[in-house]
Amino acid sequence: TLQSAYFDTKEWLEAYQSVDKDEDRQGLRRDMEHQRNKWTKPPTGFVKCNYDGAFNNIQRETKAGWIIRDDMGRFKGAAHASNQQPTTALEGELQALLLAMMNCWSKGYKHVIFEGDNINVMKLANGESTNIDVTNWIRDIWRWPAKFEEIKFCWTNRNSNLCADILAKQVIPYRLSYHYYSYVPESIRDPMSNDYFDH
Repeated sequence: TLQSAYFDTKEWLEAYQSVDKDEDRQGLRRDMEHQRNKWTKPPTGFVKCNYDGAFNNIQRETKAGWIIRDDMGRFKGAAHASNQQPTTALEGELQALLLAMMNCWSKGYKHVIFEGDNINVMKLANGESTNIDVTNWIRDIWRWPAKFEEIKFCWTNRNSNLCADILAKQVIPYRLSYHYYSYVPESIRDPMSNDYFDH
């Protein structure tokens, strides 16, 4: 009877530990997925500029938004702009990157990571792919790196680019074609908080 009770207890403990390990693995997967969907700070000495474009096919209007943060995650500025020059969504995304580069340079940043959620833009900017339809946009983008000491073009998922996405879609104050914020706009305060603190 004692031997039977011993084996029953041992079997129950092994089953319980197996469930614990499965839950640990699922928890680890959730943590890893969460990290992939979360904005990350740039390396020491860099600022990160997240950018995004929004294309309105009906009105033929393109908007761009970007946000700059330093290696401590501190807000350094944000802006959005609009015009009718781009004629496709891809051109709109490239314009957003170009405007973000110009703005970062004008603010004196020399080491910048430009991060967007369009993988085609990242590949075009890095010379990993070509597209004859946007050759002029790419040439303009390639002229700007020489003005910086070091820049990188990186891709991120949409969730970790949410602040730039909101700015790109937001109505620009005073019906201007460009507006810069030296303070955190109210529209991105909550998303910015979510970037730094666990959901």
